[in-house]
Amino acid sequence: MKGFTYEIRTGETDMFGLLPPAGLLKACLHCNMMQTESEGLTAGRLKEEFGAVWMLGGVRLRQTKPVYEGETLEVFVFSRGVEGCTYVRPIEVFKAGDRISEVKLSYITVREKDRRILRPSAVEEFWQNPLPLSDTEAYKKITMPAEAANAGSVTVRRSDCDINGHLSAFNYANLICEALGWWENGPKIASTFQIDFRSELLPGENVSLYETHSGDAFTLKGCKENKTTAFTAECVMSRTGFE
Repeated sequence: MKGFTYEIRTGETDMFGLLPPAGLLKACLHCNMMQTESEGLTAGRLKEEFGAVWMLGGVRLRQTKPVYEGETLEVFVFSRGVEGCTYVRPIEVFKAGDRISEVKLSYITVREKDRRILRPSAVEEFWQNPLPLSDTEAYKKITMPAEAANAGSVTVRRSDCDINGHLSAFNYANLICEALGWWENGPKIASTFQIDFRSELLPGENVSLYETHSGDAFTLKGCKENKTTAFTAECVMSRTGFE
């Protein structure tokens, strides 16, 4: 386990002065990459030796207290585990000594030229015989209800995409929050926020959204024009934790 500090800067907070799920995800991904590179598997080495890049398979986030501009987070990044072809990384986030968020990242290595997934054992000698994850560490995929209401559609802009040429994780989070009414009716935090990435969203692609909800719990699915599922998401909104 390694700890990092992350200060919330101007421009990272939203209309309520709060760090939204996309901002918390950004902080955790930044610290995860720093830890991964300190373990020897830098993005440069991955690309040079294997022609591959990191790609998120999913993220699960739980938050108990809000985070404001100017506050400093302590982000503790734990050892990676392996589930099949997927790396799983637990992260805990503290503010002023209190744990305010638990995050689990699920990510893969993908060969750039054909988008083929590489098994961890093919990339790192350390993972030739990985230990299995315990049930409490396992990353569980979202089950989307069969009946869902149409929640509109969005088109992916080039400015929404990252260096891999597809919609960035932060912009997935913002898209989901916007579709679910995150910024309506006052500030809130995500008791649970999970995204399962199913297929890449590229510039110019149109995504149809389908939603179900019960109380403060929502699920959202994004589908491409060819009916392929691009992502599924789950969010439980909470107004607790505010002073």
